[in-house]
Amino acid sequence: MHTDPTLNLLERTTIELGEEFRAFIDDVCSEVEAMELPGEKHKRERQERKEVKEAKEKGVKPIEKLVKAVQKAEIAFAKATKTAETSVRTARQKAEAAEKARLKGAKNAAEEAEEAEKGERRRLHTAEKSKAASAQAAHETAKANLARANQVNRFVGNVVSATSVKY
Repeated sequence: MHTDPTLNLLERTTIELGEEFRAFIDDVCSEVEAMELPGEKHKRERQERKEVKEAKEKGVKPIEKLVKAVQKAEIAFAKATKTAETSVRTARQKAEAAEKARLKGAKNAAEEAEEAEKGERRRLHTAEKSKAASAQAAHETAKANLARANQVNRFVGNVVSATSVKY
């Protein structure tokens, strides 16, 4: 159990020892010339080379992955923005449909042709909206991947230049 006088004594002693230790470091240690042993020097140099190598390797792998991701996104974007092949009915197909309709009856033929045209327009409109949405999504993904790749490139460039050791 510590009493107040004991705690005060410990505090004063700690402060005095700290002051003496700092004085020793400032006065005596600064006058003594430090010398690095050859083994320590070689070990330090090897460690620095290892750290630089690891920094370069760590920087390259994520960039390669990002480049692949960006390339995939660009390919997807290109595919999404291409003009899709639409199944527009040819004149022959329209004629065949009209002939079938004529055989069924004039009234049914007109209704069927009108319904077919409406369905075709609706399908094309939906396909165009879907293509536009997927193209926009692919474009946004490609932009995000490219921005991330640029950010990583800048970061890795800064790390490599900061850790470069010149001999």
